[in-house]
This record gives sequence, C-alpha cells and structure tokens, in this order.
Amino acid sequence: MNDTIFTVVVSSITGLVTFFLGAAKQKRETEQIGLTNVEKSLEIYTTVIDNLKDQIEELLEKVDVLEAKVEELKDENHELKEMLRKSN
Repeated sequence: MNDTIFTVVVSSITGLVTFFLGAAKQKRETEQIGLTNVEKSLEIYTTVIDNLKDQIEELLEKVDVLEAKVEELKDENHELKEMLRKSN
C-alpha cells in the first residue's frame, strides 16, 4: 500500500513539475514567435515607408518643375498682354 501511495505521489509531483515547466517553455516560445512577427512587421513597414519617401521626393521634384513652368507661362502671358495693349 505504501509503495502504491509513494508511486502516486511521485507520479503526481513529476506530472505537476512537467506541466509547469512545459507551460513556462510554451510561454517563452509564444513570446519569441510574437517578437519575430513584430520584427517582420517592422521590416515591412520600413520598406513601405522608404518607398513612400521615394515617391514623395519624386512628386516634390515634379511639383517644382510644374511651379517653374507656371511662372514661365505667367511671364509669357504678361508679355503677351503688354504686346496686345501696345498694338491697340
């Protein structure tokens, strides 16, 4: 009878220790997977942000060119108006 009780107690203790160690290991693995996912997400967002920065720079250059063209057309328009006034 004592052997049976001893076996049950030892088995129970072993089971509990294994359960808690396994739970701790599972928690660490879950946290590691979460960190890996966060790192991958950061890489993706960094790439997207870099691409958007490049696009913004290109668009700003186009805006500068278009603003210069508008100024040129304004000047030309002003000159043409002056020419019309003088001819009348």
